[in-house]
Amino acid sequence: MGSVENPTFILAKRLWGHAWIMVLLALLNSMLAVAIATNNGATRVWFAMARSGSLPQSLAKVHPRFQTPVNAVILQAVVTLTVGLGLGAWIGPDKEFELMGAVVTFALIFIYSAGNLGVFLLYSRERTEDFHWILHAVFPLLGTLALFFVGYSSLAPWPTPPVAYAPWMVGIWLGAGIAVLLVMRLTGREQWMLKAGSITQDRADHLKQ
Repeated sequence: MGSVENPTFILAKRLWGHAWIMVLLALLNSMLAVAIATNNGATRVWFAMARSGSLPQSLAKVHPRFQTPVNAVILQAVVTLTVGLGLGAWIGPDKEFELMGAVVTFALIFIYSAGNLGVFLLYSRERTEDFHWILHAVFPLLGTLALFFVGYSSLAPWPTPPVAYAPWMVGIWLGAGIAVLLVMRLTGREQWMLKAGSITQDRADHLKQ
């Protein structure tokens, strides 16, 4: 980002003169804001999964003074620093940014598509009295098609390494998750799944009221 060849800074210097530094400060501010938001979001996911029983209960511990999920915050910091610094030192920060951006993109395509499917199944099977074909069928379908288009556009033409590894990384990640679910189902340890579903249902009923 500090390279003089960066087109963003070249354009800023030509148009703004010495005030180009404002562009740099704006970029740094945006990067910091995104880092805080994503880490907070990930921390809350660890905390919520632990509270539902799908992760160790220690991650649901709340700090007595600050009322924050302290262990989840520590775990997220360790994961972020380990992956960020380790992968960056291995393949370089630019390549790491491209790779992880692609990994997150493909992962979110599966996550949001599954959410769209879940909306349709929930209202078409269990909450039929509230089912609306536009809200609970057409919109989820259109959203899923848009997500698939993003995925297709990201892969056509096939990207060069390391971005080319992103689909395989997400596939392994997804396969590992499915394997864990199958093992827990075969061993009869499904209570955490039922509890997680009941928590979501209770929140939905509360919002509806």
